[in-house]
Amino acid sequence: MRLLSDRQSSVGVGCLRALALFFIAMMGAGGCAAIPLATVGTVAGISTSAVSTGREIFTLGKLDDAEIAGYPETLEATRRAAAELHLSPKPEKLKPWAAELVFVDEQGATVEVDVERRTGTLVRVRIDVGLFGSEVTARLFLTRLRLYLPPVNPPLPQTRASDATGPA
Repeated sequence: MRLLSDRQSSVGVGCLRALALFFIAMMGAGGCAAIPLATVGTVAGISTSAVSTGREIFTLGKLDDAEIAGYPETLEATRRAAAELHLSPKPEKLKPWAAELVFVDEQGATVEVDVERRTGTLVRVRIDVGLFGSEVTARLFLTRLRLYLPPVNPPLPQTRASDATGPA
């Protein structure tokens, strides 16, 4: 059984040829540097930008962040955030320095969280909601994850200027 008619198939091939000719023409006009990555993504239908409103960056369905926390604490915070959002866990891939935790919502969309230990108190977190996934879902997950991380450092006590100089 054929899924596409000959006419539909030739239209698809024609579009691919036109797209290929466009890229060849752009490269001939000024080399590969003449085609910005954003243009390639837009033409391919993957319109996105790397936008940051804080210390994390969302691009191509992935939210990257770094946290001041230990590796085990971050793994536990990730699990608790997923449980709070009623995401079903899938089997974890754990290593002493990195972990991949996958969760699924009731609609079947996945949220993959990669946690990488960089030092004893520094971890890199990447939340992947897929190329066409929801940025707000990734940001919500990160917000909830941060709530379960231990406090970084208690604030230092305030000193008065007269305390620093000692008794007069």
